[in-house]
Amino acid sequence: QDYKKPLGPSIAKGCIFFTAILCLALGIFNYFNLRNAMFSRYRSYITDILVYAQHHIDNEDMKRCMETNEESETYKETLLFMDQIMNDFSIHYLYCIKPLKRADKGSVLCLFSAEDDYNRYEDTEGNLYLGWISDDEYDAETASKLFEVMDQDKIVFFVEKTEWSTDYTGAVPLKGDDGKAYAVLAVDVDITTLESELRSQAAINSAVILILGILYTGLFLLWTKINITQPVRLLEKGVVDFAGRSH
Repeated sequence: QDYKKPLGPSIAKGCIFFTAILCLALGIFNYFNLRNAMFSRYRSYITDILVYAQHHIDNEDMKRCMETNEESETYKETLLFMDQIMNDFSIHYLYCIKPLKRADKGSVLCLFSAEDDYNRYEDTEGNLYLGWISDDEYDAETASKLFEVMDQDKIVFFVEKTEWSTDYTGAVPLKGDDGKAYAVLAVDVDITTLESELRSQAAINSAVILILGILYTGLFLLWTKINITQPVRLLEKGVVDFAGRSH
């Protein structure tokens, strides 16, 4: 008698389906696990830089420079220190700004922007200085986020997209002796190529998982053929022969 669902093909189809689902699930899990690990590493890295930089800022002096738009000697020393951080660490931007308004283009006031040696002393065209106000560098969403940072007591992380790059930003409020936030200290790390790198790594890992899955499926089907389907067929044949002889 021919059965609608023969044992061997049914086992093969079930095993292939299970292996495919497992490979897909492991691939997705691997991608997001790798992504979370990368962002966790970025958060730790940014936090260390922010804490290091924040401890070298005289808040009262920085606040006074912001209000008078004049650089003090302490401010100049602080700026040199921030430039040194730019030279020593792999970051995209290190800056201190104050959000001024929430608008279609949120404007901000620059207190300082750290630069590496080349941009500070050679290619100085794009440098930002104390008192510089932006009307179009920050969109309303980012400006609103900066206002939210001003209300926090901890580092806030968010992704910031511009026409030049995609940055992962860590920002912390700077507060004067009165406990009120007067500006935001922020560090940007360029993650423009992160998603493509993650997809590439996930594809490699998924390929490895798929190869192992195919190998496992082949070995499992071979084992079931030897230990399950062939003995069942022999048993079925023996039963049929016995039934024929008995009749």
